[in-house]
Amino acid sequence: MRKPVWMIGLIVGVSLVLLTQPVTAGSSADPEITDVAGDANFVNSQGGVLPIDPEGPDTRPASFDNVDLRAVWFETAYTTSKVLDPASGTVRRVEYRPTALLIHIQTQGPARPMTPWGTIRYQVQATLPGCTAYFELGVYSQPPDVASIRPVFASPNCGDLAPGQIHTSGVPPTLNGTVATMTFPLVEPGKHNVTQYIWAGARIAQPAALANASPPTRNVDETATGRDFTIGQDVPPDVECSEQPGYAGCEE
Repeated sequence: MRKPVWMIGLIVGVSLVLLTQPVTAGSSADPEITDVAGDANFVNSQGGVLPIDPEGPDTRPASFDNVDLRAVWFETAYTTSKVLDPASGTVRRVEYRPTALLIHIQTQGPARPMTPWGTIRYQVQATLPGCTAYFELGVYSQPPDVASIRPVFASPNCGDLAPGQIHTSGVPPTLNGTVATMTFPLVEPGKHNVTQYIWAGARIAQPAALANASPPTRNVDETATGRDFTIGQDVPPDVECSEQPGYAGCEE
């Protein structure tokens, strides 16, 4: 029997240039959401089967590393541009503009379905301004030997949107060992689509994560509620070069 070939699927192509990565973004060392290892066992606080704390106990080897949530952290991607003086050509100002929300999900083992025909959904639930929603990374295994991965933003309760309306990000996710990353480009507030709730300054409140497997559809692991994150909080402020002449970005 041939082994599955794992491929990252792109649903809709949308170009996004991440020119600069934030310098004060979250990381696996200081994530917004944390969870202990070894509790991905379909039991710990999953669906209220037992009133057990979602953080433990460690039940390995009766735990599934590929759906064992360890950490989730948020990051704002941004661009850097320089405003030049038209007369002298010197740099007058360095500007930073948020471009996308990045959500990193770390599991004990690499993200993949539990069976050749199964599906895993890694979901980050949160409250946004005027909206409760979730960000989901779906890993689908489809015969013959092909898997696809897609990040979506869904709206169980988002203002004027239909319940459950889904937006699939056009940016392909990345897998780096045990860390999967979803990217959602930012839009201006008030856009009439799902992403109108993802904008610089929007607060992602009370985030929590779960890992769901099917068939059969069951939650395998869940986390406790993490700390809030404001989109853009990790983007540097603009710099006036006349006020900070020694700033590295003010060099010609």
